[in-house]
Amino acid sequence: MTAMSDQLVDQYLKPDVTDQGIYLVWWFAERDWDAHDDNQRRRRARATRTNVTELEELLAKQAADLSRDRSVALTVVVIDGSLPEAN
Repeated sequence: MTAMSDQLVDQYLKPDVTDQGIYLVWWFAERDWDAHDDNQRRRRARATRTNVTELEELLAKQAADLSRDRSVALTVVVIDGSLPEAN
């Protein structure tokens, strides 16, 4: 939840080159993570605190705050990469 500021704004947006950025997130439903893989289990615990709509709202607010505070123009795009539910 800090990469938009730490990476996009601080490292990639340069005032003399560009002040516009896109923050792209590919989101997967919790059911799509492999529960038997230890690495994925740890990542899943951190990543599944919100659903796709909540995440999009949190990131949009973060982008608006950063845009205002840092004089940049950020756009958030969240892609729902969830697999279709099995019948």
